[in-house]
Formats: sequence, structure tokens, C-alpha cells
Amino acid sequence: MKKMRSTFLLLLAFVISTSAIFAQSLKLSGEVIDLVSKAPLEYVSVSLGNSSTGTTSNKEGKFVLIVDAPHRDDSIRFSHIGFETKTIALSKSIHSQGHAVFTLSPVSTVLEEVTVLPRSAAEILHAAIETTDALIAQNSILDVYYREFAYLDEELFKYADAAIFYKINAANKKPKVETFVAESRLIKDSVSSDEKWKSDVESLVDTDKSVKEFYTMDYLLKFVGKNQDMYFDFSLQDLGQVTKIEVNPKSIIRKYLPSAIVYIDQLTNQIQRVDYGYDSHLQYMPSINLFVLKYAVKKDWSTNIYNTGDRVFLRFSKVMQDIDFKLGKKSGVLRSNVEVLVTDGSVEADKLKDMSRFKNSSITKNGNSYTSRFWEDRMAIIPTAEELETIKLAL
Repeated sequence: MKKMRSTFLLLLAFVISTSAIFAQSLKLSGEVIDLVSKAPLEYVSVSLGNSSTGTTSNKEGKFVLIVDAPHRDDSIRFSHIGFETKTIALSKSIHSQGHAVFTLSPVSTVLEEVTVLPRSAAEILHAAIETTDALIAQNSILDVYYREFAYLDEELFKYADAAIFYKINAANKKPKVETFVAESRLIKDSVSSDEKWKSDVESLVDTDKSVKEFYTMDYLLKFVGKNQDMYFDFSLQDLGQVTKIEVNPKSIIRKYLPSAIVYIDQLTNQIQRVDYGYDSHLQYMPSINLFVLKYAVKKDWSTNIYNTGDRVFLRFSKVMQDIDFKLGKKSGVLRSNVEVLVTDGSVEADKLKDMSRFKNSSITKNGNSYTSRFWEDRMAIIPTAEELETIKLAL
């Protein structure tokens, strides 16, 4: 246990280190801020040139980009909704100090007032869904970094992160996902006999949801189906380069239907980002291990960002859930954050030939099976200072 603790702390030290040059790759540590407000920018897509390889900034605007030798002379592309896209030659981005600060300029535009357009906004959204969905590959292999925080009554009881390959077949519009867990780290609360109930509560978190539900545009179609104006109100806002559409259920049925905020690229008519989910207290009563588990979903929200270059794919997905539960004499609040970062959306099928032994393996079963060098050389979501402290407290 002591050895595992030392190894994990060493890995945590890596993610906040400055850039370093390795034999095979270069690590660029950076921060993205708003040029005007100087505030950090979250969810900035940071990629190598026009490729599908890249990462995403965290809440503090920080990121680490791993640059392999063949891409040393490439460029870095920064894109974020509401800001001008910036491309910088890689050679100009590297500083001897190691940590670079990048600024993005807000798109200068006068925002129009929000107007309620029940039909026309729905038609715009429907067209964008069809355009985007048609460009998402039916069969794909995604190189993914996955992480999960799960809390019981505000105390961390599970943290995991992993390198995963998702093999996806979406030919029938209901994605079938095969999971290959290459390497993973895991901190998990005790599952001794008197704590076994926590495993049942943990099962409420669907770790495949980030990919299965949001890989295609199917989940958005519920907003633009027949008689959608009977159930939803639509508002449209012109943000200059982007059209923002808000969809909200009628007040009388708000408890039962989701809301969505969708950002659409005006030039390509492709969906860039969706914030989607429910605020509800509906009761559920499934049976688990001969017990009835009563729970109410207080919040079930996701942020989904799509790469809108030559090849459309789900670049980033974050699912946030708050659940009130009661299992026997145990009760509490389960809060989970699951994030999926697609670091490469164009993995060749041959890459999975040597991964067959990891097929359908879970992070729990393959937890703490990793090499320190592996984590140094791959894309990841950089933990914030608060997240690092939370992880350390759980060790």
C-alpha cells in the first residue's frame, strides 16, 4: 500500500509539472485565458494542427499536450465557443520556462435579444442534428482518457482514471461499445462485508453513458420530433459565428423532460457543443441484491463537445449526477462526475490486435495496472488544485 501511495503521488506530481523533453515526445504545459477578462477558459479544445489528436483545458484553463516526434514542427490549434480560433506554430509556443500562457480573444459581436421561436429554431436545430450526425463515423475506434470521481455525502469514495480504447458500432443508431482498458489507476473505498452496500450504490453510475448516449445525435432528436412545440419552448440567440439554441420543457411538465443548450457553427451547420439533462426528483425503486434501492435523481447533466474539423467525433463528454438514495438502513447522497476525453479520433483497427486480452475489462478489475512512463506520455485532463487535494486525502 505504501509503495502504491508513493507511486501515485509521483504520478500526481507529473500532471502539474512544467514541460519537459523526452526521447520520444515533448510535453507542453500551458494555460488558456480570456484576453479581455483574464479569466481561465475551461473546455478549450487544444489540438495538433488539423489532426484529431489533442486535449481539453480544465476549470483552471490548464492543459498538457503531448507532442510526438513527427509533430515537432506542427502547429497548435485552440478553439472555444464564443472566442476566435487561434493557431500557433509549435516552435513559437515552447518557452524555456516550460509553462506557456495562451490568450483567446472573444468574438466581437453585438448579441441580439433572445426571441421565442417555437418552430423556426426547432427547424434550425433539426437541420444541424442531421448535418452533424451524417458526418459521425458509424464504426470508429476512439483513443480515450477516462476519469471518474464518486462521492458519498461529499466524501470521495472512488477515484479512477484510465487509458481506454472504445470500439464503436453505431450502424443501427444505437451505439454498441466494446471497451478495451489498457491501463488504469484506482482508489476505492473499502468493500469489506459491512461496507458491501457501497458497491450497490455505485452501480447507479453508468460509466458507459458518456459514450453510448452521446456518440450520435439520437438523444437530441427527442427535442425536434412530432408536435415538439407542445412540449418545449425554443429560444435562439445569434453569437456571431455561432447560433445558440435553448430548449426548455413547458413548466407543467418540466419535472419529466430534459432541457438542452445547443451551439451550432453557422458556417458548417455542425453542432459544436451541447449542455443537456434533467433537474428532477422523480423516484425510482429497483431491486438490488434482494434489497429495494429507493433513489431520486436530483440532477443528471452532461456537457458534450464535438470536434468539427474534417472528421466529426465526440471530443469530450462530462456527465454529472446527484442522487438521493436509501438502501435498507443506509441512506445518503451519491454525487459522481465522469469525464471522457477523446485524445485521438482516428485510431487504426490494427491497434487493437494486441489489445484483445483487455476486451471488455473494467477499470475496477484492471485497476492499478499501469506503468509510470505510460502516464507521462499520454494526453489527460489535468486535475485542478482542488481535485489534487481531494485525491491526496483519499490515499
